[in-house]
Amino acid sequence: MICKKEVYKVGMRVSHEALQYAIENNIINSDLIEQAYEMNKKNEILALHTNFFWEKDGKWYTHIGKEKKNRKQVRRNSREKLDDFLYGYYKEKIEEQTMDDVFET
Repeated sequence: MICKKEVYKVGMRVSHEALQYAIENNIINSDLIEQAYEMNKKNEILALHTNFFWEKDGKWYTHIGKEKKNRKQVRRNSREKLDDFLYGYYKEKIEEQTMDDVFET
């Protein structure tokens, strides 16, 4: 479902009605829009990871945690699997933070 707000992309303004018409008439594919949205969201979350990556003996490594004493090394068989792990890790952290903010009052 497309939100009722207008969408702005590269200086172009598209109304909700125009997007809904394009989806309903198979001009654009809503599955591709959803995939692009999810990919952008994943990239935004992965950008939170500021530690470096390295590959050794066919495995990919990084550290999670900011404090040196609380850092943990993470290893996965591929960069894609490491990215998937980090996405889940940071997404969970964001959700925990959001829940804390909600119930703080």
